[in-house]
Amino acid sequence: MVTPASYTVANLGADFEIEKEDGGVLNDRGQVAGSITQNGDWTMARAYRYENGTLKNMDTLAIANSSSRGWGINANGTMAGDLRIGDYSQGVTHAFRSDGTTMTDLGALGSVNNNSYTTAINDSGMVIGDSRYGNGYIVHAFRSNGTTMTDLGALASTNNQSRAVAINASGLVVGNSQYGNGNSVHAFRSEGTTMTDLGALGNANNTSNATAINASGLVVGSSYNGTNYHAFLSDGTTMTDLGALGNANNMSGAVAINASGLVVGSSQYGTTYHAFLFDGTTMTDLGALENVYSQSDARAINSSGQVVGKSRIAQAVEHAFIKSPGDSQITDLNTRLANAPGVELFEAIAISDSGYILARANTGWVLLKPAAAVPAPAAATLGAITANDPIAVGMPVNVSVTFSDVNTADVHTALWTWEGNGTSAGVVTEATGTAPGTVTGSATFLAAGLYNVTVTVTDSGGLSSSVSRQIVVYDPSAGFVTGGGWIMSPEGACKADERMTGRATFGFVSKYLKGANKPTGETEFRFQAGGLNFYSNNYDWLVVGGARAQYKGTGTINGRGSYQFMLTAVDGDLIAKGTPDRFRIKIWHHDDSSNTDVTDYDNQIDSSAAGSNLEGTVLGGGSINVKIR
Repeated sequence: MVTPASYTVANLGADFEIEKEDGGVLNDRGQVAGSITQNGDWTMARAYRYENGTLKNMDTLAIANSSSRGWGINANGTMAGDLRIGDYSQGVTHAFRSDGTTMTDLGALGSVNNNSYTTAINDSGMVIGDSRYGNGYIVHAFRSNGTTMTDLGALASTNNQSRAVAINASGLVVGNSQYGNGNSVHAFRSEGTTMTDLGALGNANNTSNATAINASGLVVGSSYNGTNYHAFLSDGTTMTDLGALGNANNMSGAVAINASGLVVGSSQYGTTYHAFLFDGTTMTDLGALENVYSQSDARAINSSGQVVGKSRIAQAVEHAFIKSPGDSQITDLNTRLANAPGVELFEAIAISDSGYILARANTGWVLLKPAAAVPAPAAATLGAITANDPIAVGMPVNVSVTFSDVNTADVHTALWTWEGNGTSAGVVTEATGTAPGTVTGSATFLAAGLYNVTVTVTDSGGLSSSVSRQIVVYDPSAGFVTGGGWIMSPEGACKADERMTGRATFGFVSKYLKGANKPTGETEFRFQAGGLNFYSNNYDWLVVGGARAQYKGTGTINGRGSYQFMLTAVDGDLIAKGTPDRFRIKIWHHDDSSNTDVTDYDNQIDSSAAGSNLEGTVLGGGSINVKIR
């Protein structure tokens, strides 16, 4: 990828202000989070969202004698920021979330009379920031799902202070906290309510500060290493010193990391500073726009590896720059403006994955949009396979998948691969208008089991993409399974406390009644040490084959909730006389706030054994009987 030949420029307005100058204020739609003053009075500001030439007031609460400021925006256009209620000497400030129709006051930790302040929002709508904690003056990092504000605590002691800096799509939070007796600061990463100390370079008495986190949970920032401050990269366990340009005695700091793990920041370079790019092995000097004054700072990087920032061109003049992976050097963005006479770009602070750039100019804040280009050849993007399973043996399994292609002129073919059942051509319906393309197919299985189904879509240029899923084929006449006994629940099985081990008892039966398309029976699993009592009498399907039986359904834990489960039973005597029986149960629930499935219990610690006769834990007592009719 090289830098586009030109950008169109949209002025966001003389009164539009960016509260937080980082990538979190710009999304792929070109929407920007900010604020507009009321008659020039910042105490009466309102949070606004810019989009396609229009400004939308996001402060729908419109409380008298209040003000609001936008601090971040997610992919859906939902904004987060701060809402000030009352005057600045006696009022209170709370974090808020707004989609432009509904604005929610997120409250504060401890008491509604405490202040809370927003830092960022992720694509699931989770908001992070910091809030006064309890009735004192201690500040703690928080995460809010829009209903509940969760105190993320602090390192070593609740009397220490912490602040949240960034959050990724899965809800991992990074920030900084006082460490030990509060005399130093360490970067942290928080998952749920567990705050992990990321440590520091050199030794634990040194200071570290996190600045960003990517989708994989990699964290970047800067840390004192005993000699100087250096940029670091942490995977949550190990903090790696990224070094500095020139020599190890120079200072460096990281400000952003993309989904591929590319890191950008700035480093001492002789008597000045230069932007750098770290690719996992090497720190590369990105140079500067002008050799005499020779100074540059990186501010952001997108998923394509495009870097933006600022570079000095004269003693007191800086220009916005961009560096794309295919460019030999950084480019002054002022040389790429298509419709902006008199506009001078001083600094670029954010770049979206779609290529929008947010920059500060002599006319105020501006949004740059890359000129349209012919899309590069790319394979079709496939959705998830849908199927009419679970399905009885001998009945046709009907499957379908949607696809899209940036190259709208492409014509597509498709091939379905059925595990143990050959292949068949897919029936392709090309995309029309806004409707995606579809591929359908059908096959019939004559034996019960879990089968992998894959579809491969190929365009007219020969580029292909594939997606797979398992389908369930059951045989209501094949047999049933019953069992009772106990296992030693291994460490890591109970997700509420993975250190917990001990005896877990079980009893179950699952079978098809005559003419039924769903099995019946009861399942009970008790792990007393973990406080878990699971019960189900609601099954979806049962598959019996060889020595294994597997069934799925829903149930409750301790008499409450709705939990899905999958039970796998292995009858050892059907393998060879004297072979031990095995038992596995996986229990999970769907978390609406993060739109993800969360595992509550799973005694299958070694994933490599899943799907084989070694799946599950050997019984400590009792037996399992798989009956094949």
